[in-house]
Amino acid sequence: MEMPTAGALAAEYRQALQPLYSPGELRAIIRMVFASRAGFSFPELEPERKISPQDAASLHRDLARLAAEEPVQYVLGTVLFHGLTLKVDPRALIPRPETEELVERIATSLPFVPACIVDVGTGSGCIALALKNAYPGARVIGIDKSTDALALARENGEALGLPVEWAQADALGAELAPLLQRTVQGPGNLLVSNPPYVPRTDAAEMAPQVVAHEPHAALFVGEDDPQQFYRAICQAAEQALHPGDVLWLEAHYRHAPATAALVLDAGFSTVDLLRDSSGNYRYIHAVW
Repeated sequence: MEMPTAGALAAEYRQALQPLYSPGELRAIIRMVFASRAGFSFPELEPERKISPQDAASLHRDLARLAAEEPVQYVLGTVLFHGLTLKVDPRALIPRPETEELVERIATSLPFVPACIVDVGTGSGCIALALKNAYPGARVIGIDKSTDALALARENGEALGLPVEWAQADALGAELAPLLQRTVQGPGNLLVSNPPYVPRTDAAEMAPQVVAHEPHAALFVGEDDPQQFYRAICQAAEQALHPGDVLWLEAHYRHAPATAALVLDAGFSTVDLLRDSSGNYRYIHAVW
């Protein structure tokens, strides 16, 4: 059996996926898939390189899924997040660069080694696990409403050997406040959340790879009250945090100023509204 070349397979990818992605996105996807399935990242630099039948079969299966507008992260099954390789699948959102930036901001600015870190809406566990890796001595708890997401987070924690505790609770329900009270026993704590914050009306402008495949419950919030998760988290925090404890939130760029105002009204002593690396308001940093 004649083995296909990297150039020929990459050309198949470009022909099938050009209608779905910009040239830069397509180039990045091709490199990601070839690195994962064939062991090298730049097929355009080695167009005559032969691809084994097994690797070619994997590349063709991946191409069929990508052509059906499935996200490349789900196709490959993993994503690199703050130095950690995480399993990802439709049970939870794909971690975004903005969330990785949130973790980096926390890890490089927290003025103390936290005794306890609580991640509300943990999803794949990306924030909780990355912060456990950054602060191995801290007790870390990841909270989510979804049993499927918690199962994925637990799988990631076990695979990485990072001992994070996982708890089921609805951030909009009555159980969040007592859970925080039981968890946060003394000073020196960090509360962090990247909750659902995308207005449902934004769906019409979003990529079909996101809308058709990622869990809507973890992504969208009602247009009538885009602050509902932040309000619930702040109300629970009021009952649990100690002076000097720190809150970090990721928010929608259009609604982040209102989120910061809500946090200030909740009684935090200082509140900072920060821009992400793209220049959009994205993060709220507050001290109780």
